[in-house]
Amino acid sequence: MLPRPANILFIADLVNAPAAAFPPDPTIPHIKPYNIIAFFKATEKFAADNDVENIIGSIVKFDAREDGSMISQTALGPVSIVADHKGFFGRQ
Repeated sequence: MLPRPANILFIADLVNAPAAAFPPDPTIPHIKPYNIIAFFKATEKFAADNDVENIIGSIVKFDAREDGSMISQTALGPVSIVADHKGFFGRQ
């Protein structure tokens, strides 16, 4: 999903900030080793063609503050995280 005029690309489950990692739910049906690199390449092209600057993930992670309370990390990251994920899963 690409909301305009924000140019923030939402990618459910596969790309999450702040860093490349295996999705928290490894049972999601679209993690297919045979097409995941092609998916990331197509996503990079789509982002470039549409001037996307940021990616928003579907997973919000939490950190503990010093006082023990919880704070959410941002689900927003730079579009370069797509390339990071592509490298994480195999090849550039």
